[in-house]
Amino acid sequence: MAEKEPGPASLYELVVKNSAMGERLQALSLHAMLLNRIEKEIQCYLPGLARKRVKVANFNQGKLVLETGSQKEMLLLSTRKVALMKKLKPLLQGLCDIAFIVREDTGVKKTSAGARSLSPESAAMLEWVASLAPEGLSEALQRLARYKHNVPE
Repeated sequence: MAEKEPGPASLYELVVKNSAMGERLQALSLHAMLLNRIEKEIQCYLPGLARKRVKVANFNQGKLVLETGSQKEMLLLSTRKVALMKKLKPLLQGLCDIAFIVREDTGVKKTSAGARSLSPESAAMLEWVASLAPEGLSEALQRLARYKHNVPE
């Protein structure tokens, strides 16, 4: 009986089975699944709207890092940190601390500085201050007053 010729190795065989990199990838994959599971488990312990915007950033060496979408949410969670620790300790063995980090949502459109407009009164005030300012600052203030009203220099 003829032996089967070995075909091309799958990516799984090349990376996961046969290398130290594969072991690292497996460890990262397991860690990511753990973080996902922790995130699902703790949702019921988070206050109202924070449930949608709080993510588990990491859990390592007893420290749970939660990522929030704003400073306001971070402050709210910080005030409830002790109660949250008590509720989560039975779920997360070895939990010693909870830390919070803020990451602004990238999907939310914010008004850029260029979209703001300067009122005519503010422009007049800038021009008045420019008349009293030293030469270099005066020129910059005059440009700023004209720029916001699209007046050519």
